Amino acid sequence: MSKRNRRRTPPKPTVVFDYGGVLSAGHDPVPDVHELLGGDASALEVALWRERDAYDRGATTQAEYWGAVAESVGVQELSEEEIAELQKADNRYFLKLDPRSRELIHDLARNGVRLVLLSNASEAFGEAVRRADWFEAFTFAVISGEERAVKPEPEIYEVLLEVLSHETGECPSPRR
Repeated sequence: MSKRNRRRTPPKPTVVFDYGGVLSAGHDPVPDVHELLGGDASALEVALWRERDAYDRGATTQAEYWGAVAESVGVQELSEEEIAELQKADNRYFLKLDPRSRELIHDLARNGVRLVLLSNASEAFGEAVRRADWFEAFTFAVISGEERAVKPEPEIYEVLLEVLSHETGECPSPRR
């Protein structure tokens, strides 16, 4: 058969979603974390977000992040169990999917759209999100803490394009 007469399968469309503020239902994590740590809720909130960039960038460990947050309310030392509980509370906040988002992602997946998650989030979130029931609709996730790069820096988009090029064979990475 000549190349001209061969039918090409159209490429599968791909949609890349951010998570926070896009798919998430969003609520305030401070009350759950405050319940575990106590202290001044305002100081806790400031520390939770002040330390977040380094945590989402993968520049600090879970223990370092939660240790800094705990210090802000006078807790000097955390056990591994306490760190795990704080991370669970954080994951509950971040993994709460908006019901309309759930409907959208499952509708897209049922219609053959490849879904990808691109998020500024910690390594711990990356592990938890891949276990979420709704993540089955996604092909893969690029998580900033795992890649040591955050949006809007070009490096994380280069990772995304590299993975897509391997997945599809149709999206070459830009060369610098």
